[in-house]
Amino acid sequence: MPHPKLQRLPVPPLQDTLNRYLERVEPLQDERQNRRTRRTVLSAENLDALQTLHERLQDYDARLAASNPESSYIEQFWYDAYLLYDATVVLNVNPYFQLQDDPTIKDTPETAAQGPYRAHTVQVRRAARLATSVLKFIREIRRGTLRPDTVRGRTPLSMDQYARLFGSSRIPPGPGEPSCHLQTDATSHHVIVMYRAQFYWFDVLDARNEPIFATPEQLEWNLYSVIMDAEANGGGGGGGAAASATSTSAAPFGVFTTESRRVWSNIRDYLFHAADRTNWRNLKLIDSALFVICLDDVAFAADQQDELTRSMLCGTSHINLDPHDLRGTPLNVQTGTCLNRWYDKLQLIVTKNGQAGINFEHTGVDGHTVLRLATDIYTDSILSFARGVTKNVLDIFGGNDSAVAAAAPPPPPPPPPTSSPSRASSSGAPTISSSRRCTSPRPASRT
Repeated sequence: MPHPKLQRLPVPPLQDTLNRYLERVEPLQDERQNRRTRRTVLSAENLDALQTLHERLQDYDARLAASNPESSYIEQFWYDAYLLYDATVVLNVNPYFQLQDDPTIKDTPETAAQGPYRAHTVQVRRAARLATSVLKFIREIRRGTLRPDTVRGRTPLSMDQYARLFGSSRIPPGPGEPSCHLQTDATSHHVIVMYRAQFYWFDVLDARNEPIFATPEQLEWNLYSVIMDAEANGGGGGGGAAASATSTSAAPFGVFTTESRRVWSNIRDYLFHAADRTNWRNLKLIDSALFVICLDDVAFAADQQDELTRSMLCGTSHINLDPHDLRGTPLNVQTGTCLNRWYDKLQLIVTKNGQAGINFEHTGVDGHTVLRLATDIYTDSILSFARGVTKNVLDIFGGNDSAVAAAAPPPPPPPPPTSSPSRASSSGAPTISSSRRCTSPRPASRT
């Protein structure tokens, strides 16, 4: 991601800041309120106090420039605003982007009946395409070849945030610590796949940060094997009848990430001190993953846009409080897509009918960074369909000219993927009695 050396963000002149403030509050006030605001802001006493604070900020910025030239005077304030926040990150911190539907993947009764993955064909294909494009994006980041961001094609922007986009996790404060911290594993090569509140993992990058799965088709079976294993286990939690589309018999470990940071911190501390280290190792595996793929066992119709939005932003939630309801939903038990989430990391969410979105922890990245990700992976996932028809297709990652690519000799075929989904076993601790499952991508094969 090379870009010209950027200037440090300057501390704006105090008078400019005051003028901008007064311009922006004027439309929000009546004439009397605005006169009082201007009188207060521009009073000699206030200007003297603000000048003192302004000089302190300039001194702080000068010291910061000497110790860390690539930093900004805003950076620590930004981190404090997010990481000192103790309430739930759901709605308060995590935003989401919804991707457009893939016009090349049709959700039809024929697809569900005749597709290779039956009712999950659309979901598996959409998730595999998007995930494969995400892996290309990660490769470009780690190579330093991601096309630089600019403002209107002229003014270059810092690319520092992309290093925190993947392999990052919001970690709640440890004992005696005042705030959360953002942890990034720059060596991560695996992803987490969630289905019916169960956790699976497998490697997706090799030692050179090249995607192990060269095409979406190579990844599809891994994703489908996760679905098959989870359904064969009744949604986890030790057998029983298969779970419904929005419920699970597994203890939904991911809901802990919706708790206040202090509650979540206490749970993690309990796992850390447990005699059996299995659950702690599982937790560290999730923390260090590149990102989370959430496969939701639910589909939303065209007239359910509000429910889809809710599912992407905070998850749907249903609690059956009617003892006479015989539909099979457990009484007083929460169900919904809210159980199939891990809010401390970037999540790629794909529904059963192929609708997709990205929910992300906001501390390390601005919205424009994730919007760039969403735009690039959507475009590349559509182009992947065209590549199945002709090789003469522009590659948005790496900027290969189509004519040059067509004239170049074909590369040797990649070796077959060797990375299989693993279901992390659980020690059966009362807090997380469900397993994070580990299977081979072959039906009925277990570890």
